[in-house]
Amino acid sequence: MKIFGWLNNYLSLISPFIVSGYGIFLMRQFILTIPDELLDSARIDGAKEITIYFKIILPLLKPALATLAILTFIGQWNSFLWPLIVTTSAPHMMTLPVGISRLSLAFSTVETQHLILTSLVLQVIPTVILFLFLQRYYIKGFVLSGFGEV
Repeated sequence: MKIFGWLNNYLSLISPFIVSGYGIFLMRQFILTIPDELLDSARIDGAKEITIYFKIILPLLKPALATLAILTFIGQWNSFLWPLIVTTSAPHMMTLPVGISRLSLAFSTVETQHLILTSLVLQVIPTVILFLFLQRYYIKGFVLSGFGEV
């Protein structure tokens, strides 16, 4: 990040986590569940590969993409070490876990513990909101993958 000049920059916080091995594996496994007959019928109807991807595969991937979005967001939202390393001199860019850590170091008395607890509650709110918006896709992904069967 220092070579690219991205220290204390949003690119240093975002770019290393755009693609992950887990995300590739999850998408691959979900795409393997799409029946070949569905894709073959689209080819017989004259659809090109790009059309098949955008009109058939991508809409079917919504549950897997929602699951990946939730898991990636939670993982990066709670990230501590990487933001601590790349935002050394920009306190306004530090993530909430780093800020809460600095807050707990600055206010370590019993009288100020309510500030730390309030900041912890505020850290959870965006994750809960994201899950509520993507809940239907997340549950649909479990049902389609076979984990939801009894």
